[in-house]
Amino acid sequence: MRGGVRLLFRFHQVAGLFSALFIFLFLVTAAVLLFREEITWLDTDEGAPMARETLLLDLDRAIGAAEEEGRRVTYVRVEERYGRLRLEAKETRNGHGAPKLLWLGGEERLAHAEGRGSPWVRDAMRVLHLLHTQLALGRNVGRDLALFACVLCVLLVLSGWALYPAFQQRLSFGAVRHAPRRLFYADLHRKLGAITGMWLFLLALSAVMILLYGEEKSAYTQRAWQEARAEMADTPRGLAPHAALERAEASAPGCLVEAIYLPQEDAPFYAFEMRPASTREGIYRLSDWAFLAKDGSDWRIDPQPRMLTFLSEGLNLHLHNHPGLLYRILWLAFALLAIAMVVCGVLASLARCRRDTGVRGRRFLPARPTRSACRYTAAAALLTLLGFVLPMWEGWARWLGAALLFLVLLLSVRK
Repeated sequence: MRGGVRLLFRFHQVAGLFSALFIFLFLVTAAVLLFREEITWLDTDEGAPMARETLLLDLDRAIGAAEEEGRRVTYVRVEERYGRLRLEAKETRNGHGAPKLLWLGGEERLAHAEGRGSPWVRDAMRVLHLLHTQLALGRNVGRDLALFACVLCVLLVLSGWALYPAFQQRLSFGAVRHAPRRLFYADLHRKLGAITGMWLFLLALSAVMILLYGEEKSAYTQRAWQEARAEMADTPRGLAPHAALERAEASAPGCLVEAIYLPQEDAPFYAFEMRPASTREGIYRLSDWAFLAKDGSDWRIDPQPRMLTFLSEGLNLHLHNHPGLLYRILWLAFALLAIAMVVCGVLASLARCRRDTGVRGRRFLPARPTRSACRYTAAAALLTLLGFVLPMWEGWARWLGAALLFLVLLLSVRK
């Protein structure tokens, strides 16, 4: 048993030193990106919510307004939350991409989605996002390395929980010895790890799910479109976009069209992203691909694979469970504590390496921790888990989740 604990500790130490820079980078960029909405707005206008039926009546008019400006619309996304339609178009003369357009339903006009605030602030946010998701190394290499780092982070948290009883010894929860310095860093690393461990574990696990989801979604989208191109006939006459949207929603009861893709030369049919009508606000649900012939004579829907549905829940755990400024402040506190935990772990490992230089045969004698230390650690993990899940519901559940996360943070000041 002692040999197993020693081997697990060596893995935790070496893997921690290797992945510390990646985890530190993820946490620092996340701490800034948490307040991205407050720092900069990526949209030109955010109107008041509008009834979906009223907004969709303007679909044909919005596409016509874009065509009058010399742009060929490729797809339209419905955003009733902001009372607008988001259009992507190309210049009809040269085929080059044009800035995204917004049809503001309340004002019945077309606007450019150029963004508010200073351009350098928006550029800085984009760079931070690339660092956070791809380590700024490109889609393939960066995402593969990020996936490896996130998997390693999951293993580090699991090994840390397994090692906690052996290394806490007979210390109470939160006790920190100030001398020698190696023990000070090690005790502080364990204390902060006990508080932020579940938070970091869920973030890393959901990040793994998101990265795998991106690959699976690309494969699902490519397969659905290839089958549609092979099976859908190119009919000479076509339905108007609004009529095609109504036909799609009538053909898939219980679903709503989230986005409509207009017929193009290489895809002479309508394509739709269909989501369940019962989806809660602020919760992500992957849309099914559906396709309709231009004249409405042929219809097909390609349901998403079950594995893809499961992986998409990582987006809710990672991005859609900290609504509002209060939750973002709580998450910032967790991020700062996790950064301190990583730094203390690196310093403790380096101090231990210097201490162990030239030493051979040193016995490893784990001792039992106090029961209160294990109880506090288990309570922090359980409360954090609930604080992660409850915000995905509305009403009292969100307030309860925030209160539970605040209780976990209070453990950080316990001595």
